[in-house]
Formats: sequence, structure tokens, C-alpha cells
Amino acid sequence: NFEQVGKLLPNEVVSLPYQKAEFVEKTIKGNISILDVQYGNVWTNIPDSLLYASGIRIKDSVTVMIKENGSIKLTSRVPLVNTFSDVAAGQSLGYFNSLMQFSLAINQGNYADSQKVKSGPGWTVELRK
Repeated sequence: NFEQVGKLLPNEVVSLPYQKAEFVEKTIKGNISILDVQYGNVWTNIPDSLLYASGIRIKDSVTVMIKENGSIKLTSRVPLVNTFSDVAAGQSLGYFNSLMQFSLAINQGNYADSQKVKSGPGWTVELRK
């Protein structure tokens, strides 16, 4: 019934806060867009091209700061690698996911659970070389 469907539609457009990936003053800023819940990997909206433009390359170490609604939840340093096997089991790493966006993981572990990281508009990430 069309009349019932119309009652379910919102009366106005609702916008959500979103941190567009950007490179500002030696810092790359982005959003934690999704968790790969099957493996516990943390996916950001930061494209590989932005890391490369900032001078970060595979095998570099990257300082990662994760915030929830502006409050720092985690600061760590991880290697940016091609494959999980580039680090020992249990070690944290940065890599490019299938969308070629920066992601965080633990080789043979669950990064999101172990670091208590979630996704959504309030979860942001900052990277520095």
C-alpha cells in the first residue's frame, strides 16, 4: 500500500558527520568506515594514493592514532606491508585492503577486538610517517 510506505519516509534529509580523507600538515586524516568482522581488520577511507602522495611507502613504519568522538583511544606504530606474512604472527600491521584503502590488522589475530576499535562517523584515524 503506497499510503503506508509514505509514512515510513523521513520528513527531512539527515546528514551524518564524515571525515573525508585528507593530508594536512604532515598528517593524513580519515574515518574508520567499516570493520571486516570476519577477521577483525579495521578498514579506513584513506586511499593508497594519499599515503603515497604524503611520502609513505611500503615497508615504512606509520604512527597511527585512533580517536572516538575526538578522544584518543589508541596510538601505535605499525609497519606498512604488502602481505600479512611480512610480519610475525601476533604483530600489528598496516596494509591496503581490496579497495586499496589503508587498513589495520594483526597477523593471525583480531585487531578490532584486541584494541577495542569500532567503526562509524565518530571513529577517526590519523597517520604520520
